[in-house]
Amino acid sequence: MSSLKKYLPQKTYKERGQPRSRAKFGLLEKHKDYIERSQNYHKRERRYKALVEKALQRNPDEFYFKMISSKTENGIHVGISGKPDVMSEEESLLHLRRLCSYVVTQINHERAKIQSLRSELHFTEVPNCNRHILYVSSDSEELDRPKGTQDTTSSLSDFSSWTKGSVRKTETALKRKYAELRQRLDRLENLRKFLQSLESQKSSGKFSKKHSGNDMVINGSGTRIRERSR
Repeated sequence: MSSLKKYLPQKTYKERGQPRSRAKFGLLEKHKDYIERSQNYHKRERRYKALVEKALQRNPDEFYFKMISSKTENGIHVGISGKPDVMSEEESLLHLRRLCSYVVTQINHERAKIQSLRSELHFTEVPNCNRHILYVSSDSEELDRPKGTQDTTSSLSDFSSWTKGSVRKTETALKRKYAELRQRLDRLENLRKFLQSLESQKSSGKFSKKHSGNDMVINGSGTRIRERSR
């Protein structure tokens, strides 16, 4: 019978509203509103006490190097950006060379992946076989057909093991492989373009090199490097 209590008519819970004489103060504060306001007040009170205690215990001679490179704006610490690190021409050229070698490594990696995917897709696809049409005039000739002239091979003649689920899985796997191949081809093209831009940066401007005999001159720096005679 206890389970039937919830089906019996119950008294509707009602909250007391704001009296008409206090309507100018807005809606009447409920208990949940009071709890939220009280928790917020005590939270700010605890934070204020902690800040006061921290200020009283502060060491006036305290110093950190971060104080030089930071400042406060509206009570928020903001870092001051110093002068950017400027690389020399030789360091920039070395950085470009390392970046080029890394891009070349990634290009070779993508080529290997693309070759592997193409080989997999080449074996999964079934090429169209040539057909030889035989015309028969009666059912007896159809039964007397040689075994080698059947339309399907012995391995494909039994379709009982083929299900829609297996065919759907195969098609999904093929679509996924083709999508991956397309993405890798696009990535390879982008890497090639990026490598061309890096090579143009190396061969133009202040990084261009001119060979004169056994000397190598870097434009813009006035540096001349002579190779050792072996």
